[in-house]
Amino acid sequence: MPQAALNYTQQSEKSAKIIQLPANRFCFSQMASAEDTAVFDDMTDAVDESTHKGMNYFPADVYNAMIEYSLNHGKIRNAMLMICMANWGMRFSDVVRVRFGYIIDRKGYIKENFSLMNGEQKTKKTVVYYNNDATKAIIGLFLNTPEGQKKSRLDYLFTSESNHTTKATVQELEANDIYDVQIESTKKEIEKINKAVDGAYDKYVIGKISDDEYNRYNKRYEQEKSTLEKQLADLIDKKKKYVSPTPDADKIYIVKPISHTTGERIIKETLSEIGINPKNRRDKSTEQTTEDKYNTHSLRKTFTYWFIEMGEQLKNDRSLHFDATILDLLKEKLKHSSVSVTNHYTDTQERAFKLICQRINIGLEAVENYMYGG
Repeated sequence: MPQAALNYTQQSEKSAKIIQLPANRFCFSQMASAEDTAVFDDMTDAVDESTHKGMNYFPADVYNAMIEYSLNHGKIRNAMLMICMANWGMRFSDVVRVRFGYIIDRKGYIKENFSLMNGEQKTKKTVVYYNNDATKAIIGLFLNTPEGQKKSRLDYLFTSESNHTTKATVQELEANDIYDVQIESTKKEIEKINKAVDGAYDKYVIGKISDDEYNRYNKRYEQEKSTLEKQLADLIDKKKKYVSPTPDADKIYIVKPISHTTGERIIKETLSEIGINPKNRRDKSTEQTTEDKYNTHSLRKTFTYWFIEMGEQLKNDRSLHFDATILDLLKEKLKHSSVSVTNHYTDTQERAFKLICQRINIGLEAVENYMYGG
């Protein structure tokens, strides 16, 4: 693939350039006929990890030190993971689903915003994510590495860099994305009913419920379980029969995204390398240096911290014109059941969200210093 390049607006103000990324356009390797169709774009242009309670956000000095260490040691992918998660505000389970075709259009330009196919994995809701200078810079930097230059628009952003990468067909990975969460959720519901049946039997044995009550419970549980088992069989069958709209998707193999375990290891090892040993450190033999607890979810919390900080800053300098109270008044006037319904009538809230996301630029200074020798 020809050398990818990024048009970085701050370049003209810099001297002593170390890395030159002159154009905001990326050329990707071709994969069968998939790149000749707009189907992939139609799916992507439209606009979980479990939440660990008690996790802290990354203070600016810690976060920047992590980015600087990663960049200075050639770990561009790791820096990209930390910058993208922090600026998009994504869960880890969603950020590993991002493919280059979601964020870069068919002409090779980084999109201003994007959404995930099938919505968030946890909620299934469609969320708009915004690219800012920080995400554009780190993505451009990655696409200029030897590894990045091998990527196609069908590839995931965050994949293993070892020689033992696991590949799967695009069709298989899309089917997993669509159906796996639903399948696992249905299995858990069936397991809950099995436990309820056992619980009802235990109560019956010790005389806490009568014969009639026990029979009623059993009949209800059997009906619920039968319904769920039919749903499960239907989901498994749909996954098996799924056909991707991407041409030749059953013949195109791409590398699977990194696992949650790998994501956690990246965070913990980077912290260890910069001398930060949190309360939940991997190696308990090392001396704890902070009471804080950090993991991949800390990057999402970092987004929330800086989102509020930037929102307040923009309000104070009168760049942000948004008042939730006025939106509530409009909701009452229109007799809507919730503000989310009112949002269909005005884009005020989304415009405010966009402005803040494009201004936070978490980690940008560290990337600039690396690129320009600051």
